Amino acid sequence: MDEETVKILAELISGLEETIKRVREELTKYIEKEIINWRIINSPKPVSLEDPAIRWMLKKLETIKEKHPSVQIEFLKDANGLITGLKYSAENEEIAMDVESLATWAFSKAASRPLAKQEGGGETKA
Repeated sequence: MDEETVKILAELISGLEETIKRVREELTKYIEKEIINWRIINSPKPVSLEDPAIRWMLKKLETIKEKHPSVQIEFLKDANGLITGLKYSAENEEIAMDVESLATWAFSKAASRPLAKQEGGGETKA
């Protein structure tokens, strides 16, 4: 192979890699939205994982996950590492309502406290 052919092949491979990356990202978005059926609960304001209400919620979410292993839960965080919401999927509406009610209460309670009393950090998955 001559040098020009090698350059053309390298450009082609590079373009294919970028296309594969975009397809993978779009497929992931589709799976999360259509197949996993993610739901999001937003906190009224960023809160710390160390807040007592959030720590209580984490324990309750662990209990739900033990009873229903298909439940998936992730905390959403801002650039400072504070929790801005909860992304989850549940196998049925009853479980979804359980997650939503405890998360709504915990976020409301934690958001009512001054942020100065909260120290950030911690795990992002429940």
